[in-house]
Amino acid sequence: MGAYADLVFVGGRVVTVDAEFSVASALAVTGGVISAVGEGHDVTPLVGPGTRVVDLRGATLFPGINDSHLHGCA
Repeated sequence: MGAYADLVFVGGRVVTVDAEFSVASALAVTGGVISAVGEGHDVTPLVGPGTRVVDLRGATLFPGINDSHLHGCA
């Protein structure tokens, strides 16, 4: 197995903001970069002993948005 993720989000809605605005349920971050997006079973293999796992408990995650004062487009 390769490197484990540093941070994994599971159990919510992950809006990918790709061309189709796809929605996944899990996301992994390795070295400060998004390393995987998909369903829980897609990122589970990336969880290692030092991985922080965050249960979104149904919340929505918009990865890559780092401006706390954002006006979304309607």
